[in-house]
Amino acid sequence: MAISLLVLSSCRNEEEIFLDLDMPRRPYTGKELRTDGYYYSGYIHTNKMGTLMLFRNGVCMFTYFDYRYGDATHYIENDKWGNKSYMNEVRSKPDGIGVFSVLRNVLECQIFFSESGRVTQNCTGEILNDTTLRLTSWRYNRYGHVENIDELYYFKAFNNKPDSTSSFIK
Repeated sequence: MAISLLVLSSCRNEEEIFLDLDMPRRPYTGKELRTDGYYYSGYIHTNKMGTLMLFRNGVCMFTYFDYRYGDATHYIENDKWGNKSYMNEVRSKPDGIGVFSVLRNVLECQIFFSESGRVTQNCTGEILNDTTLRLTSWRYNRYGHVENIDELYYFKAFNNKPDSTSSFIK
């Protein structure tokens, strides 16, 4: 009996996970940033790259990944955003998906990250123009810790954007 209660108390349903996202999803109607592709960084965090995809429905997808060889955009478009099994994984758990908002020249994203307990993180950045942005901070919401960063992201048009549908974003 005690084991059953322990197992049941450790389970969380999708509604509980969704409640961790406290930034509302709002459609993006602005022109400050492009949404017909993705933004990518150079190498940061010891040979990792970042990508950020924004959707007009207010959803965003963000990932860091290890990549050290060859054509990075080919890898991003074929092995990440264009890979059906990778995208099914993104949609099946709340990791790297969230919502964003733009206010003048400031971008803010709140994204699920699979850490113990599936926590959210907020990323803030400065919009330099519609194809370039600088991410300036990550706030780790579980602990309240803020990390200052300086990551430059560039836009790349991408015709095969994945669908932004996720059961974790209402």
